[in-house]
Amino acid sequence: MPRFEFLHKERKRVAIPAVPRLAITLVALERSSLSRAELAARLWPEVPERQRARRLRTLLWRINRLLPSTPVLQASEGRIVLAEQPECVDIHAAWDLAHALVRRSISKQEIRASSPERWAPLKSVVLDGESDEQSVSVQQEWNHLRLLALDSLSQMLLACEEMLLAVEMAESAIKVDPLSESPHRTITAAFMRRSDNATAWRVFQDYSTVLDTELGLMPSLEYRELVSRIKS
Repeated sequence: MPRFEFLHKERKRVAIPAVPRLAITLVALERSSLSRAELAARLWPEVPERQRARRLRTLLWRINRLLPSTPVLQASEGRIVLAEQPECVDIHAAWDLAHALVRRSISKQEIRASSPERWAPLKSVVLDGESDEQSVSVQQEWNHLRLLALDSLSQMLLACEEMLLAVEMAESAIKVDPLSESPHRTITAAFMRRSDNATAWRVFQDYSTVLDTELGLMPSLEYRELVSRIKS
């Protein structure tokens, strides 16, 4: 999932040039299909519409020439779809998982029964190494979503008394956004529950220092009240 990867039917990786790669990515990220006009506009926003349409025709021909025996994109009635079923796009499953966690639609029982591997996609970036505007937008959207999902998951794991995994997921959230308070608070609470008040206090102090240095702010009242129990 981290990088764009196209697998041939025999599961062999196939190198795809930059513009065809972006076109396939944009279509793959759609749940159903993308209109020819919208795809062309996303690929060449500064180019006049008629010229975009010509470029798209040529591009679709190029893409399907890359693997003549394995069609990649299909065009029908002015819309573009993946030739394969949408299930072949692994980011869709990760996106659905993240949304389920943010909505808290996964029960505690299911959380407890799940292996750590289930949450692995949430730790991963997407379209790593791609720097075009469209890909950067997707990267940012995914990072915002997975930050919320990891934070929600860490809190649910803490409620399930899964301390170590709760800390692991919270640390993954911090890697997405080092200034996000909620995962730091979860880690602090986890150590407090293990009666490791020294580590809990150190986590709070380190976060307070970074927050003050970077933004000139202090942790929320909720966080300060949590750590006040250490010395009470």
